[in-house]
Amino acid sequence: MDFEFSPEVQAMQRTLRRFVDDHVVPANNEWHRLAEAGTYPLAVIEPLKARARAAGLGRLFVLTTRTAHWFLKRGFAPVDVDRLPVERQQLYNWQRKSQILMKSL
Repeated sequence: MDFEFSPEVQAMQRTLRRFVDDHVVPANNEWHRLAEAGTYPLAVIEPLKARARAAGLGRLFVLTTRTAHWFLKRGFAPVDVDRLPVERQQLYNWQRKSQILMKSL
């Protein structure tokens, strides 16, 4: 049996990795800065959503320990760890107990 991901899935994994590395990780500090200042960081999230759609990505995931209510009000829904991309599942910190939320784009 062949347990390799299909070429299409491998291409999507590369796209997702690039998107996270190029857009999500750099936006993380700004998101926290705004959130900690009491401002909901729509200025960070909305451009990420547009870029994700343009990159052909269909879902947006966030992990949070304190701001789930804000994301829930904006159409995100709670999901289990197994809904995260495989690479991110392996990095999930069970001790932090972050809530995982997802929104279809």
